[in-house]
Amino acid sequence: MGDLTHPLDRHFRQVFNVIEQMQGGTWKKVMEGSHVHLAELSTLMEIFSNCSVANINSTKTASRFPDVKDRILRKVTDEMTDKKAALANLLNALRRSHTSVSNACQQALQAYCQASEKLSVIDVCQRTELYPSIADMIEWLSKIDQQFSNNIFAKEFLLENLQFSQDLGPEKFVGEWKKEDSTVIMYLNEVLWALKFFMTAKA
Repeated sequence: MGDLTHPLDRHFRQVFNVIEQMQGGTWKKVMEGSHVHLAELSTLMEIFSNCSVANINSTKTASRFPDVKDRILRKVTDEMTDKKAALANLLNALRRSHTSVSNACQQALQAYCQASEKLSVIDVCQRTELYPSIADMIEWLSKIDQQFSNNIFAKEFLLENLQFSQDLGPEKFVGEWKKEDSTVIMYLNEVLWALKFFMTAKA
């Protein structure tokens, strides 16, 4: 990197450090917590679906407690609502983390914009086997911010449209939730691996 790019190097290291800390901190906690709640919610959804179609009117329990089915469904619904709320709380933590990442990305991009007039095309586009170009890092930051945002919006949509009914499909809900995680994690890992030497180099 040339002398003109050294100040930008520091900005980019700072923002990617924020992203790396987020990945090993908030993101990891949210993922681990959400997977626990998703597993429990999936089980509850299966119970709800099975109970909804079960014919228990002729059982001895039903003869003693005619409303037993409604009581079971109400209890399971309450527990599913609690799990849904727990996922929403984790999503709020992820949203706050995204705000921090997004702000850091904007600061780095703003620093680039302020310095861009003094940078040549070579300064911006030159890369080596060990170090990415400024153009690479700008693209990565923009995509990380966008993927992070899309991940949150997708999860919000899933939660808002989760209805507790006989036709619950736990596999689809859980699968979509985890698929969104996998997309972001895969890209983050690729970017951070490409930045391995850049992040440890001294400015």
